[in-house]
Amino acid sequence: MCSLCFIVDRTNSFQLAFITTGCEDGTVRLTRYTSGVDNRSASKLLGEHVGGSTVRSLCSVKKVHTFTVYMTSKAGAIIKHGTDLDDQKDHFLLISVGAKRVITAWKHKTTSTTKSEMLF
Repeated sequence: MCSLCFIVDRTNSFQLAFITTGCEDGTVRLTRYTSGVDNRSASKLLGEHVGGSTVRSLCSVKKVHTFTVYMTSKAGAIIKHGTDLDDQKDHFLLISVGAKRVITAWKHKTTSTTKSEMLF
């Protein structure tokens, strides 16, 4: 393991936390931890860097903002550029930086389920 990042989500009625790890083989793994739940080893392989480059750093971005630009074409049509995220408050980005100038980002959506139904 080369890099570690803690992510805490306090938006739900119970505290939800993730531990993100990055390894030498380029894999990034997300492990869920919830206080009061016996199974704290629910883990998910998010993916790996292109070419398997070593993960050097991880960070999470909780507040995701989007913007939309409206432009007018030569023909007078209005063109919309941008993306729409539904429920922006439930998203966070995980950004990993690796060797060989590799940057990868994952968008993760947290769910508001009960403790017994919790999944990734």
